[in-house]
Amino acid sequence: MKSKYFIFTLLFLFFLVIETPAHAKREFMTGVNYAHIHRGNSGYGSTKSLDQKRRLINANVNWIAITPFAYQKTVLSPDIAFNNDRSMTDANVIKEIEDAHELGMKVAIKPHVWSSDFWSGDEWHGTIRQTSSQDHKKWWKGYRNYVLHFAHLAADYDVELYIIGTELVEMTRLYPDEWRALIRDIRKFYKGQLSYAAHWNNEPHQIKFWDDLDFIGVGVYFPMNLPDGATTKELIQAWTPYRNAMSDFSKKHGKDIAFLEVGYRRADGVWRSPWEY
Repeated sequence: MKSKYFIFTLLFLFFLVIETPAHAKREFMTGVNYAHIHRGNSGYGSTKSLDQKRRLINANVNWIAITPFAYQKTVLSPDIAFNNDRSMTDANVIKEIEDAHELGMKVAIKPHVWSSDFWSGDEWHGTIRQTSSQDHKKWWKGYRNYVLHFAHLAADYDVELYIIGTELVEMTRLYPDEWRALIRDIRKFYKGQLSYAAHWNNEPHQIKFWDDLDFIGVGVYFPMNLPDGATTKELIQAWTPYRNAMSDFSKKHGKDIAFLEVGYRRADGVWRSPWEY
């Protein structure tokens, strides 16, 4: 199934830790993936954004995920560009970090990749791929540069959590050693926590580098085949098998699981395909 994002203006709840080893301190993280609005004086670094974060504090948000984007023309393109959006500079991202910390929130940086192919809905992050080893080498070099750039920024401004990727299903399936090397390189200078945001369907089970990360991250848009008028009790019952499966997965790996994306639109029967916007 294809996973789709609310790109610009909607906020996702994130971070619900469901398992913690007995010796570790549990932290219940309630936050949002905080999307940039690509308009002057409205997005990252703006006074409007600061006002929005104050409202989030009043809603008991204690974490905020800042989501920079890299861009590639198609899902097959070996070329990745970042920092080419004049509406979102490094200075804007830094202002978001500083403002969030000043308000008492902890911060995650959660890089994403966007392609023009995504607009049709036929492709998504999980179908990004390259058609030759030469193209992959070029793509991975660009992706590493992108992720390392924001990892250095995270280190310089005491960001508490860094997410090394989001739903790059083919890349995690085919190239685990490259991800391990990337994690090692980030840990040389970044002292915060590291995770990866896996797609809910099969990706968590294919990832071989969870042991190198601090916890397991999953975007949870589980489908529930219930009628529009389902009750809260029915929804909880439909969620229970997913929760039990994640609990077992957490115990298997000896790692907490955090929901790095979760949310529903206000629409009838949204739980049947919650990833669709």
